[in-house]
Amino acid sequence: MPIPSSARWTLLLAAGVGAVAISVSALLSGASEVAQRPPPSVMRAALTLHTTMPLRGASLRLELEPAAQPIAVGVTQTWSVLVAGAQGAPLSGCKVTFDATMPEHGHGLPTAPRVEGESAPGRYRLEGLRFSMAGYWQIEVEASCAEGAQRALFDLRL
Repeated sequence: MPIPSSARWTLLLAAGVGAVAISVSALLSGASEVAQRPPPSVMRAALTLHTTMPLRGASLRLELEPAAQPIAVGVTQTWSVLVAGAQGAPLSGCKVTFDATMPEHGHGLPTAPRVEGESAPGRYRLEGLRFSMAGYWQIEVEASCAEGAQRALFDLRL
C-alpha cells in the first residue's frame, strides 16, 4: 500500500530536522572543546638557534629573548637581543639589525621592528615586532661591534 504524499513530506521534514539537530549538537560540543584548548601558537611556539656566521673579527654570541611568553600572533611585542663576546662578556655600543621572514610563504613581518638602544650592557631592546600568522618563521639578527660582527639565524615555529 503506497504512502500518501502528505505523509512522505512529513517523514522527510522530520528526518531533516533530526539531522540538523544532530549536526548543531555536534558543532556546539566541538566548539566548547576548542574554546578550552590553548591557541596553536601557544602549544607549538619554539625558538631555536639555526646557525651563526662570523662576518668580521672574533665570534660573537647572539641570543633572542621575548619579553613575554607565550610568543603571540597578531600582538605587537618587545624582545631583547643579547650580544656577548666569545667569552660571554656583554658587548655595548654595537649596531644590531633584525629581520624575520616566512620562507614557505615568501613574506616578512607586517611591521618594521627597530632596535631602540640598550636596556642593559649587551642587551638591546627590539620594539614593534608582530607576527602576522602562525607557522615557520626565520629570524635574522646581525650585530656589528668593535670586537667583530656576526649574523645569526633563528627558527621560530608558532
